[in-house]
Amino acid sequence: MNKVSVTCRIDIKTKKKASKTFEAMDLSTSKAIEYFLREIALTGQIPFDIRRPNLKTISAINELEGRAAKLFHPNR
Repeated sequence: MNKVSVTCRIDIKTKKKASKTFEAMDLSTSKAIEYFLREIALTGQIPFDIRRPNLKTISAINELEGRAAKLFHPNR
């Protein structure tokens, strides 16, 4: 199988923390990234949840929480 290089830019603190985790698992960073990419290729999806609310959703949540607070605490 032919191999290619993949370049990724990431902050040093994250890299160091991840590297320590990989070392504890007896993995190189390169091998861990290879496993990650193979899992995506195999399943067609990222192997963890990365959904985050957008600003519209956050605004709606905050509005609903404000309404709920007024229902339970009418003096607010």
